[in-house]
Amino acid sequence: MNTLQLILAGTIVMMSLGIFVVIMVVLQQKQVIQYKLILKDKDLQLQKERLVAVLQGQETERKRIAEDLHDEVGAQLSVLKLSLNHLQQLAGNGEKEKIKETKEFTDGIIQQLRFISQSLHPTTLENLGLSHALDSFASLMNKNRQIAIQFRTDGSTHPVDREKALNVYRVVQELMNNILKHAEARQVLITWQSTRKPSPSA
Repeated sequence: MNTLQLILAGTIVMMSLGIFVVIMVVLQQKQVIQYKLILKDKDLQLQKERLVAVLQGQETERKRIAEDLHDEVGAQLSVLKLSLNHLQQLAGNGEKEKIKETKEFTDGIIQQLRFISQSLHPTTLENLGLSHALDSFASLMNKNRQIAIQFRTDGSTHPVDREKALNVYRVVQELMNNILKHAEARQVLITWQSTRKPSPSA
């Protein structure tokens, strides 16, 4: 083998080694990128699970507080109202007016308590569904007389996933809070329309 053949063979070997090294580097980088993507996906999944756990914890605590308000404080206020009714029957003319004012004040507290309890944990949502819960929410807001709220629905009764329904309800609550604080609106229309397509008839 002469010198030219040796140089040519050496060049081919070096080029082959170079190509091999480049391929190995590319494959290694590809593996690193895939590994980083897997780690990123796992991190996103972990963050999602943590967020869901936090939200579920908040809803559980809201439910507990709402039940305590309704069962304990609400019951005590109802007993107070009954006691005032009894006192009003026994009181003289001058005292009846004061007791009447106290009863009206107690009724206002009971109404506010129901509103807070419903806002914390909408039992209507669990029992009757999203449409009824939004209708009940609008009615409660109207009783506060801060703003006139109208609720419209297409009459759909198909069930909505509980988690999705709760998310929609919380969004409506937050929107209403922002409207009350910033919009200076006098009227609000809440519309619920089903996007579920009816199944084809046989």
